[in-house]
Amino acid sequence: MSEKHANLGPIDPHLDGFPAYGVIQEFKRAIRETKKDSSVVRRK
Repeated sequence: MSEKHANLGPIDPHLDGFPAYGVIQEFKRAIRETKKDSSVVRRK
């Protein structure tokens, strides 16, 4: 008996090889840290 439907499972999007969820979490962390102490921002 063959299955009529296939299931690929959850999708894990990536940005240039990095998990998108992790990139978003790092941005959120950077925003929190710069709100607490703006001296953590490096300027050129």
